[in-house]
Amino acid sequence: MREIVARRRGSGAPLLAVCLSHQILSDGFGIALEPLAAPHQGLQKSVPVFGEDASIGFYNTFTARVAPGTTQVGAAEVSADAASGDVYALRGEGFASVQGHLESILSRDGMTTLERLVAHALS
Repeated sequence: MREIVARRRGSGAPLLAVCLSHQILSDGFGIALEPLAAPHQGLQKSVPVFGEDASIGFYNTFTARVAPGTTQVGAAEVSADAASGDVYALRGEGFASVQGHLESILSRDGMTTLERLVAHALS
């Protein structure tokens, strides 16, 4: 997966990364990957995604984590939890990513968030 994500980024073609590929993309920017205190398996959370709160379903045991308040890492704009630094989304030129599963029944704002991230990756 690391090779696939790196190759896609290197090609200049648009990239939308979800969950594990979001973590791999984060790691590629030097963002730490850390285990969660408790797994987020089938957990619905309202999280900030670039200025808009979104209700999203999560299914992860690890998270990308930055220092609280971080909004940029290299070429990646970061959307993260203000207190913990858990990274919910990244975006930059030709790419966007999200930790949660936008296709999940738990993602009430999944389609809207997906449309926003895809539009950014394609712009």
